[in-house]
Amino acid sequence: MTTGKNPAAVEKPALADILITPDERGYYCLTRELPLRTMRQLAIRSAVEPLKLSITEIAQFGIGHARCLAGLRVDQLWIWCDVTRAAMNHILQLEGLRELDVLSMSGPGKLKNFHKAVQLEVFRANHYMTEPDLLQVAQCPSIRVLGAQNADLARSAFAALLSMPKLTTLDLEGTRFDDKMAKKISRSSTICSLDIGGTRLTRTGLAHLMNMTQLHSLDLWALDLNATDVSMLLALPNLEYLSLGGHDNAPSLDANAITTLVLESRSLKRVWLDGIRLEPGQRHALEAKLETLRLSY
Repeated sequence: MTTGKNPAAVEKPALADILITPDERGYYCLTRELPLRTMRQLAIRSAVEPLKLSITEIAQFGIGHARCLAGLRVDQLWIWCDVTRAAMNHILQLEGLRELDVLSMSGPGKLKNFHKAVQLEVFRANHYMTEPDLLQVAQCPSIRVLGAQNADLARSAFAALLSMPKLTTLDLEGTRFDDKMAKKISRSSTICSLDIGGTRLTRTGLAHLMNMTQLHSLDLWALDLNATDVSMLLALPNLEYLSLGGHDNAPSLDANAITTLVLESRSLKRVWLDGIRLEPGQRHALEAKLETLRLSY
């Protein structure tokens, strides 16, 4: 007996019915929506081990989206879209959350609950955190790595960040970081990686940073420094990574002096030079010495 249907025809599964699998980095990637069936799959997986999640292409990640994550055990969460502060307050209570990256935070809501994120070690929100945001972030005692590019770095917020007991890596690119702040941070014996590109730092502030002999990574991109100024960096015995250079229209650092600096350093292993045009011989000499040489123009 025929049914009128092609026996070879198979109904295509809905997108939400397809088993979600991690990418090559181990991340489960969610785009544009958080389907209920997918979230159920992730809940089953997270019961076995904490997840790595990547969420993109949502116009604004709000409370409704954050509630979809409730109950999941999440180790690393990467949300590359605007996240409301109200949603952040839910996210910060996820079990096991160790690393959190968000594109930016926006209203509505007031940021809180960082003191509850007792396992959070890495937090980056590199677009326009406010002074109150930074004061809340500073209440998390477990953070080791903080990305706060373009934040409203008022002096009260900066002082709060310096009081964080486990902070070792700090990214303040594009903030109001200046020579007075450099003097204060130079007293730290724990911060070993510092990104202060595009700030107000001058030679005076750089001289203060030479007291931080524990520094192994320093980003000085787009600063008002010359080759003589950066020669001070030879005083940093543990510096392994250095970024120098600037915007397209900024005066270029002298290639000869920078080549000499890198070659004379006993510790440098990785260097990024932006807008510094090396001669072929200079490039070959640096490539022979370094593990990694990155050039951009």
